[in-house]
Amino acid sequence: MMRSHPDHATRGQHSLNGWWDILPQEHKDLAVPLEPETVPTRGWTPAAYLVPGFFTDAGYPDAWRETRTAWARTVFASPDLKPEQRAVLTINAAIPRAHLFLNGSRIAVQDDMFIGDPVDVTGRLRAGENELAVLVTDHRRFPHPDTGALTLEEVPWGCCISRQQAGIWQDVRLGVYPETHIAHTTIRTSMRENRLWLRVQLTNGGTRPFQGELVAQVDTGVQAGPGLAPQPVTLAPGETSEVTVEAPWSNYSAWSPDDPRLYHLDLLLVAGGRVVDAVRERFGFREVWIDGHRIRLNGQAQRWYGEWAHKAHAHWLRPEYVRQWYQQLRDLHMNYVRLHTFPHPEMYLDIADEMGILICQETALYGSFQGGIDTPNLWPNAAAHVRRMVRRDGNHPSLVIWSVENEMRWALNTMPQARVELPRLRHLFQQLDPTRPAIHDGDSGIWNEREQPLISRHYGPACHGWGWWDRSRPLLSSELGRWHYGSPHVALTWDDDAVYADYGRMCRSIAQDAARIIELGRANEVSCLFPWNTSGLDNLRTAEERTFDWPDPAAPHAKPLVHTAYQSEYAWWRDEEPYRPGPSYDRLRRANRPVALVPWQERSGYYADDTAEHRVFLVNDLLQTLSGTLAARLVQGGRTLWKDSVPMQAPAGGTAEHTWQVPLEGLAPGDAMLATQFIPEDDADATCADAIQRPLRIAAAAERSAQLDLPPVGVWGESALVPWLEARGVKACAVSPETLPHPTDLPIIVVGEGAVQPGSPVTRAFQAYCQAGGRLLVLEQQHSLFAGLGLQRLPSETAHLRDPQHPVVAGITPDDLRFWGDDPYGLPSSTSLVTVMPYVKPSDAGYVHPIIDSSGGDFGTGGLAWAPVIEARSGRGIIVGIQLNLVERLGRLPVADQLLSNALRYLAEAAPPQPQTVAVDAALAATWPSELTDLAPSSSSEQPPEQAQIALATGSRPPADPAAWRPWLESGGTLLLWDLGPDGLAAWNEVLAAQIELVELAHPVYHLVRAETAHGPTGILAGLSNEDTCWLENWQYTRGNRKETIASHLLEPSVGRQLLTNAPRAGLDVLFGDERSSERERMVAMSHYLDADPPPTLGALVEVPVGRGRALICQVHWRPDKWQFRRLLGTLLWNLAGARGTDILDGDTTPTSGRRSDGYPQHVLLAPDLDGAAIEVLRQASERQVEYCSDNATFLQQSHWRRADTPDGQLTARVPSDDGSPGRVVIGFQVSVPTARKLTSTLGGLPNPDLQTHLALTGGGSLQAWINGAAWPRATLEEGRGRIADIDLEAGANSVLLVWQPPTDGGALGLCFVDKHGAPEITFAFG
Repeated sequence: MMRSHPDHATRGQHSLNGWWDILPQEHKDLAVPLEPETVPTRGWTPAAYLVPGFFTDAGYPDAWRETRTAWARTVFASPDLKPEQRAVLTINAAIPRAHLFLNGSRIAVQDDMFIGDPVDVTGRLRAGENELAVLVTDHRRFPHPDTGALTLEEVPWGCCISRQQAGIWQDVRLGVYPETHIAHTTIRTSMRENRLWLRVQLTNGGTRPFQGELVAQVDTGVQAGPGLAPQPVTLAPGETSEVTVEAPWSNYSAWSPDDPRLYHLDLLLVAGGRVVDAVRERFGFREVWIDGHRIRLNGQAQRWYGEWAHKAHAHWLRPEYVRQWYQQLRDLHMNYVRLHTFPHPEMYLDIADEMGILICQETALYGSFQGGIDTPNLWPNAAAHVRRMVRRDGNHPSLVIWSVENEMRWALNTMPQARVELPRLRHLFQQLDPTRPAIHDGDSGIWNEREQPLISRHYGPACHGWGWWDRSRPLLSSELGRWHYGSPHVALTWDDDAVYADYGRMCRSIAQDAARIIELGRANEVSCLFPWNTSGLDNLRTAEERTFDWPDPAAPHAKPLVHTAYQSEYAWWRDEEPYRPGPSYDRLRRANRPVALVPWQERSGYYADDTAEHRVFLVNDLLQTLSGTLAARLVQGGRTLWKDSVPMQAPAGGTAEHTWQVPLEGLAPGDAMLATQFIPEDDADATCADAIQRPLRIAAAAERSAQLDLPPVGVWGESALVPWLEARGVKACAVSPETLPHPTDLPIIVVGEGAVQPGSPVTRAFQAYCQAGGRLLVLEQQHSLFAGLGLQRLPSETAHLRDPQHPVVAGITPDDLRFWGDDPYGLPSSTSLVTVMPYVKPSDAGYVHPIIDSSGGDFGTGGLAWAPVIEARSGRGIIVGIQLNLVERLGRLPVADQLLSNALRYLAEAAPPQPQTVAVDAALAATWPSELTDLAPSSSSEQPPEQAQIALATGSRPPADPAAWRPWLESGGTLLLWDLGPDGLAAWNEVLAAQIELVELAHPVYHLVRAETAHGPTGILAGLSNEDTCWLENWQYTRGNRKETIASHLLEPSVGRQLLTNAPRAGLDVLFGDERSSERERMVAMSHYLDADPPPTLGALVEVPVGRGRALICQVHWRPDKWQFRRLLGTLLWNLAGARGTDILDGDTTPTSGRRSDGYPQHVLLAPDLDGAAIEVLRQASERQVEYCSDNATFLQQSHWRRADTPDGQLTARVPSDDGSPGRVVIGFQVSVPTARKLTSTLGGLPNPDLQTHLALTGGGSLQAWINGAAWPRATLEEGRGRIADIDLEAGANSVLLVWQPPTDGGALGLCFVDKHGAPEITFAFG
């Protein structure tokens, strides 16, 4: 901002800040905006509103927050204006809309809520006292097309304060300046040319011509500045003109985050030896440009790390707050801030200029909230908004990039014209300011990214760029991480279900997810990695309550009246402990360390005769080239068994890498460590060194072919299991479902990988086999064999032991179920996936026993609803289903061999199921879940059952015959006492000879967790996750608000042990039970929660021994309608009653849910006979884009397309060329596949090429194909048939572009994807 020159008093600034009168008003119909003609004269509350600030903020009357409409007024004395001076009134910003009245007359309406325009009031001031009155009121609102609610506006709408606050929120000032004056200055600097440019706008507001000169000087403070020659100036009355001044300058000190050197530009407008006007502008000498895939600042390759949080209080408008926030960024090794959702006050840039923080300034086009609507006014208002931003902020050296908008993809239903207008706004930014790039934040994929200077991604591992980004231009990942929807539901990749029990563990798991994306993105030279967010969602707050005294109300900036407990992210009023780091802080700080070694692999499992690939990147964010030695050691038991070192040099801002093939020969079975260290040449500089450790888990080489003492095993379908069995001395026999042998002849049958087809009538044959006592092992399938158990595509690089004592997972640790290949986290179609198509745990009906479960997804998808390894029972038979990526890793990954060996041994050796008899009292029998009919009790009785070993009784009332229960328990019975209540407490205490107390906590209990002792010898809760005892389902971004209390009373027993308890440090009851998980409320709630004493840990499932028997007292509400309840009940009965479960083979055919198509699209996109250039545009648009929206919108929404039906995959040529023969037909569609179908390197080298798919063609002519932008050989259809063979498809959505040249006589084209056998690819989906 131009400021008055300290040595020349040509201008004056008068603050109108201070205590104003206020008059709140109603605005009943937001569809009709208020258009006042006069200022009210009565009803004012004098000197009650401190401007700038929000009259809806804390400290003001609650009633004021019921409206966003209020009048505010102040009285000020008119300055003594000379005849050649002008007076300008500026309200820097007011929310929502401001009507300005001076001395009773309306002088302006201010629609932009974030940057105000100056208003010339020279002729409207009167001598002495003047009254300024402002009506702050809502803009006209339009109904939302989906809800009808009046929520849409035709001005850039922003977020947070623009919806939750109201008032004059930035400074109000009256400026005085000469009528002939310096109106604006644009300063541009170039390091590449060592040059300074000035473009100065001059205005003659007088009635006489002006002739003089413009003198420009740079105050460097030390060395001589550039030689800027005076420029002659001639201005006619009323004329505005621009003068350009430029000069070479080579001895500058460049502005940078590490050395934010600032200069002052002095501009003097001189006439006749007199200084007519003089201003001073602060600036820094620096240049930003794009160089290939890097952004450079002063030639230094950039990596930007930062964060930002939504805020609605007024504390963030204090400069002290800003400095403390920026300092926390520095402490986190961050250097960048995206001022998100609306243009922030210029103060933010002023302080960034001084502290060396890089800034992205963003418009108020905030698509994450649908707040705008296409009207004739919206886009002109948006363009004016952009012009104000560039004019106000363009000279700040900290400002390095403009953001055109945020995630407007979510608002296209109310603003479809945004597809056209947003690129125009980007071009407007570039036209007004060619020195900085502009980006579509979160939305670049909507348009052809090759036509944009920058690529943007938000959320997910795709933010690191590996596997999809072609590095043709910079990638900015401006939102990443899972804090914004932080819950245990999405924190299960890097930790087990303990995240439901411990808030700190949940946060650290989320931090590890973000940290790995950041580290891998740094290694990939991604330009921006911006976690969302730490200051608002992982920054504990102060409980201090205080009232602020402002001795100078006219001073700049907003002045909050009070701080309520935990309100502000920073204690800006004090220097000591201005912030309290949250649980994520340390991991995030390490992820951003300036010199970092980044490992590529996460894999730990190897055989001792293997070699381990070890790829390591050295990331150098220093200003100088980093040279030194990269050293690696293989350590086991304190001994170094291998070591090597290589010289390494990483350029400033760059990356270097090295890959070792580490021999593992000589290692003993067990744990080992690969330790890697970078040692800089200057060994004394510890900040340039780094070290990492990669744990390994080694298996003996002999285990690769360990012999198995097993009977012959039947195998259905082609399977890699056959040679694996034979190598281990086990005979493999081919079987067919049509003629399955009796279990006495062949006790184990394996369903080979990929053998099951949907709708196949094989289930009854396998059911008969199992019910006769057969053992069935089902390896990974694309379609479920089980009528009662579905599959779902949910790839994950990790899985979790849910029944760690089960023989199938004997000897397997949690670390064994992580990263089964050499690809890093988040790579598309990764070789490291542990599972791709896990079973879906039943939630509607039935129970199967999860041995291993998994998570996945993001936003509204997550939890532990999937199980890649399950056990089920059918009659006297045992079924184990394994949906881990096991088969292709056999003989290569120890855990794969061990799991399969364990499963086969278990099936061979496990005793036949011996379900125990279960009795239940009448109250529970009457409400037994119909979904668990397979687990229904054997009898119903109010007395201890004579024949049953297990009894379920309600604890809400006394037993009919208390004396009869104790002998039954002492003789070995198991009583499951459900929901012990006050009425039954005394009688049941007498039965159990215990002193159990019922405790009702002050806060409702919505979830329970396993106690540390829960997986003891009894294994009562084996197979149960902490999600299963959580009755909260209102996680961020999930549908609905499902939450219910899980228990009313908890137990404090005098004897026994707790198996389920409340979770005193999880915080979920507060965050989601009290519905305080929003960004605005989360850290307010959690800071208070963590500062308070934790509640006592009490029992919800308690085991009390009674003689040779036991009582299990369960306080979970008896709610058969809830899937969590049914899963808990099913788990208890499985573990207590001899594996009672659902017969998942009970059905006539296999499920058809896995059939997604017949292998061909029913609709395609067509374009007329395009020329080569237009086809190339389509080809570029078809290149695979990996982001949180998997559809390639750029490709699907090209203007050339029209939709055409293709029944049975058939398309008829109808587009004639100039000579009347059929012209080329351009065809486009999207095909989504559940698993990658491509040739790729895996643990053992190249996999079977049969993994690739084929496009079978019928008809005539020839066809050229591009899959995800890559060309495949042209196919010619001979004798009506052809094929495009060996096609690579990634998991998820793939874009297909075809150019068909029909035969001269026209004809049809048939398309169908087929597998190696020519069978249609029925798992493919088309869009």
